[in-house]
Amino acid sequence: NEAANAAHDSDHKAQQGHDQIEQLIANIGEVAQVVRSAAERITKLESESEQIANIVGVIKEIAD
Repeated sequence: NEAANAAHDSDHKAQQGHDQIEQLIANIGEVAQVVRSAAERITKLESESEQIANIVGVIKEIAD
């Protein structure tokens, strides 16, 4: 009976560990999505910054 209880406890702890790993994997996926989204925004900002720099250059040329 003691062995059966130990086996049951081990099985329960293994299932809890499995559930925690599944949650961790889901959380990592969410973090990865946030990072991808941030990278896309940074790329867009870089492009917009270049466009602004070009406009400022044209304005400087006209002003001169």
